[in-house]
Amino acid sequence: GDVFVSIDYSQIELRLLAHFSQDPGLVEAFVNNTDIHAISAGRIFKKPPAEVTSQERTIGKTVNFGILYGISAHGLAEDLAITRPQAKEYIDSFYNSFQEVTRFFDEVVQQARVTGEVETLLGRVRQLPDINSGKFQLRSGAERIAKNTRLQGSAADLVKKAMLDTVRMLCEKNYQARLILQIHDELVFSLPKTELKQVAPMLKHCMENCVKLNVPLVCDMAYGENLADLEEVDL
Repeated sequence: GDVFVSIDYSQIELRLLAHFSQDPGLVEAFVNNTDIHAISAGRIFKKPPAEVTSQERTIGKTVNFGILYGISAHGLAEDLAITRPQAKEYIDSFYNSFQEVTRFFDEVVQQARVTGEVETLLGRVRQLPDINSGKFQLRSGAERIAKNTRLQGSAADLVKKAMLDTVRMLCEKNYQARLILQIHDELVFSLPKTELKQVAPMLKHCMENCVKLNVPLVCDMAYGENLADLEEVDL
């Protein structure tokens, strides 16, 4: 019978942030394969990553993803059920400890103001008509879209390229495995059990090399008889 293999990118947007910003702290974390959420928490709470509690790590994780999506102190305060000044402090300490990230985001916005658009990793362009609007709300909305597009739009590019590369490889090698589903940063393949050991690692390799970033792209792999029972696997 056939089995499902799910391969998904690990922290693709944070890796893209490291790639674009070249921030030494972020790049180092991914190159050395250390826990990025613990590192952020360590910077926020001013302690070595190894001493970070699981609660603090969760805060680090929330801040990491919040930064990606341009969260405000108000939004973070609601997410973490803390006060706004506290949330602002967390956000500020993230930006202070990863200063190249601040520079990168400022650059994206500056460029968008000049050109009226923003471009993804593989060159897709999004127009930003409100980037120089006199209305604060329209302008800050466009600024958030500019940052978002650069990261999330690039992540989407990457996943689409992975779809094309994996399908091309399967066709060229005449495997029975098929790409059947794409969910966010994850691709799901259906393949005969007989192909599992050989083909799954090839698909993973294909996805991890579909673009070259200056940090490693890493995928996690799981397989199972149905999508509800997928189990992590290292073939």
